[in-house]
Amino acid sequence: KDTYREDPFLIAPLMEDGKVWNYGWWTTAALTTPGIDYTPVPQTYMVEGDTVIDGRSCMKLFSQRDNNEKEFVASYYETAGKVYMVKDGETEGRLVYDFSAKKGDVISVYNCEEDRMEDVTIHDVQTMNVQGKDLKCLFVKNQHDGGCWWLEGVGSSEGFEYNIQKNTPGSTIKIGSVYLGDKCLFLAEDDKPSAIEEITTNTTNSRTDNAFYDLMGRRLNGVPAKGIYIQNGKKYVR
Repeated sequence: KDTYREDPFLIAPLMEDGKVWNYGWWTTAALTTPGIDYTPVPQTYMVEGDTVIDGRSCMKLFSQRDNNEKEFVASYYETAGKVYMVKDGETEGRLVYDFSAKKGDVISVYNCEEDRMEDVTIHDVQTMNVQGKDLKCLFVKNQHDGGCWWLEGVGSSEGFEYNIQKNTPGSTIKIGSVYLGDKCLFLAEDDKPSAIEEITTNTTNSRTDNAFYDLMGRRLNGVPAKGIYIQNGKKYVR
C-alpha cells in the first residue's frame, strides 16, 4: 500500500530563489576501471532571480560546470504541483515534473535531454524521509523501460535536466546535495550518492557526527585547506 499525503508539493516547491543543486559527473571508464583515481567534475544548478513571461512570474535557473562560466538554462513556474519550463525566447511552458500525479498515471512531459515530449508512467509513489521531512517520491518510467525518481523539492535523481532518464553514453551524473541558502534540503549518503532508496536512512534534521563532508557528500579526513565543506548539516567556506 502506498503511503503519501495528497498535497505534499504544498510543502516543498521545486523552484525557490537561492536554491542550489550540486552534482558530480563521472565517466564510465572511471567507474568501471580498477585503479583509476578519478575526481568527478562538479556541476551546479542555481535559481537566481525571477522574470515575467507572458504575464506569468517565473524563476530563472542557471548552471555551472567545473570552473566554466555560469550559463542560463531556462525559466520555470509551478502550479498545483506541476513544474513547467519556459525555454529562452519562448512564452509557452513545457511540463517537466508533475508531483500531483498518482500511481498508474500516464503523463506527457518534456524530455529535457532529448528535446521532445514523451509519455511516461508513474510506476510507484512513496513517501521518503529527507532531512527530517516526509517528501513525496515518484518512480517514473518511459516507453523504453528506463526510469528515475522524482523527489519533491529536489527534482530528478538523474540530475536536474535529466527528468526522465540520462541517456548520454559514456558518462553518469550523481546528486550530492541541495541547499536553500544555508539550509541543507538534501545530502546524499557517502557511499551511495545516487541511490534514492537510501534517502530513508537520513532521518535527522542534519548531520550531528561532527565529521566533515564535501558538497558531494563524501567524508573528508579533516577541515580542507580551502573551499566549501559541510559539518553537522551546515555549509562553511575557507
